Amino acid sequence: MNRIFLDFQGEDKGPLIIIIAAMHGNEVAGVQALEKLKLYFTKTNKSTPKISITKGRIVGIIGNLKAFIRQVRYIDTDLNRIWYSERFENTENNSADTAEYKEALEIHHLLNKIQHEAPYTQKFLLDLHTTSAEGFFAICTESMESEEMAMHLHAPVVKGLLRDVKGSLLQYFDQKIGADRIISLAFEAGQHQDPKAVDRMIGVMLHLMEYLNILGDPISPSDYYQWLEGESNTFPKEVEVIYSYKIKDDEVWEMLPGFKNFMPVKKNQPLAVNQYGSIVSPFDGLILMPRYQPLGKDGFFIVKTIIN
Repeated sequence: MNRIFLDFQGEDKGPLIIIIAAMHGNEVAGVQALEKLKLYFTKTNKSTPKISITKGRIVGIIGNLKAFIRQVRYIDTDLNRIWYSERFENTENNSADTAEYKEALEIHHLLNKIQHEAPYTQKFLLDLHTTSAEGFFAICTESMESEEMAMHLHAPVVKGLLRDVKGSLLQYFDQKIGADRIISLAFEAGQHQDPKAVDRMIGVMLHLMEYLNILGDPISPSDYYQWLEGESNTFPKEVEVIYSYKIKDDEVWEMLPGFKNFMPVKKNQPLAVNQYGSIVSPFDGLILMPRYQPLGKDGFFIVKTIIN
């Protein structure tokens, strides 16, 4: 299976958009969304909508190939938590100590190659994800450009999450200096098994292409734009993380049932249990990404509303 899943170019010079799916191998919706987008670019029948780009380039790649083939979150360690500069300096002296480090080296080499193959006017990276709880949102980095781009995707925007989640692909490329920098953000499209997750991803990708003014033959707005915007109206427009709960290695974790992304919670409300008893919310706020899956160190986040 090839890591590069799709690659399309417009006739004129323009921006580069890199879309990454399945950084976590069990999050298959991103690959399904890339497959659907590829069909739209290579329309072969009347029932399939047709799109094109007039300028620039759009590339879709698969992140954790080995984990995706096995349909597991990761093999040895979380691929989206190991992106630190020192790991990619003097790589000839480093051994690929885990399956995910091998994947990261391949992705690092590929993205560096792609972003320097032409004099792009801008460079963007969109990382597609799903979660174990209902609700969708975009995650921006600490940069103004990332936040501005996220605000144009017609999805709730989460600020400050990457202050607590370290070693992500987004941070690594967005914090680079000069010609190696890629403006980055993530989109969490909903619950892993949510049938709407793929279409939300399609909608966000179309919004990004529209925002960058590269979309040639657009799909009818009613197909993806209007209902995505309608769904977004039930959530705040922008929130900021005020607390994160990290699960320890020896912790027996169980999230209490029924929590969804952006559900209000009260201070001292029980949210989860471990071998020592209840885990409560330290603040009033909204819960984000309650962990109902077996792997992962992030138990939940509490956010506050910035723009309603």
